Amino acid sequence: MTHQATSSSQRSSRGIQSCGKTRLGRSDGSAPASCKEVLEAVIALSQATMPEPGLEPSRCSLSERLGSEHTAQPSGAPSRAAFNASRSGALSAQQRLALMLRNLEPELALKVRTLMVAGRDGQSIHAVKIHITLADGIAGFHAAADDTSENGPLLAEYLRRGHALAQASGLDLERPIAGWANADASGDERDWQRFGRQLAQSQPEDWQCWLVTDEAPEHGSRLYLQHPEHGSWSFHARLDRTEPVAPDAVRRGSNGNDVSTRSLGALIPRLRKAQGVALRRAARAICARVGAAPHP
Repeated sequence: MTHQATSSSQRSSRGIQSCGKTRLGRSDGSAPASCKEVLEAVIALSQATMPEPGLEPSRCSLSERLGSEHTAQPSGAPSRAAFNASRSGALSAQQRLALMLRNLEPELALKVRTLMVAGRDGQSIHAVKIHITLADGIAGFHAAADDTSENGPLLAEYLRRGHALAQASGLDLERPIAGWANADASGDERDWQRFGRQLAQSQPEDWQCWLVTDEAPEHGSRLYLQHPEHGSWSFHARLDRTEPVAPDAVRRGSNGNDVSTRSLGALIPRLRKAQGVALRRAARAICARVGAAPHP
């Protein structure tokens, strides 16, 4: 993944970093301080681009709608006219999304782009190549932002998938983007990456799920996931590939407080209380995939 700036481009990189932070995210108007907050804000705005029934979506671009004098200035900050148009609702959700993406800090812009491509193409995070670096100029970042925004409501789905891939791989989203390309090649981590790809490329309702609570409370719970095409997984202290499981066999030895469902989303309230290293990691990936509040 090509992310690092070269020393010869330091002045260009400093110019990009003066673009200003995204103005969206918190109720007090301050900029989102983390990748997680930016991700949530972009997903929410991309969902808002879904056209209402019976209405034709706007087809004019951000530049066409605002005019050349209203697009981002050389400093990267949106003009007052663009900001006022966004606040007044004169811009469509699609155009507000493009404007938001244009004004992300370069590091955050690269992260959003990487998660989008990973989710769209079903790639592990470390394998994504986005062909843009911190050394590229403002025009390159704006072109990438506009291209990303063109996904409209699909962007939310791509980012949820990419976020699930990142969580399954154990990636800290706040880690510098330069370190995202480093992957642990151990067998366990390859299994986690495989599970992440399967989770991202399938629908949450495609999985048969069993969350089994052991008779001994100190042993916590064990999660079994089964997919008709991808096989079966179990999670507790570690991740394991398993043979297809039978409900009766899964429940044997449990305390009777089990959950069986065909929806990953239905597991979320119980997963937030889950213990076990692998189970908590799987819970974070599942929460990301269904767009629920993250597991602690």
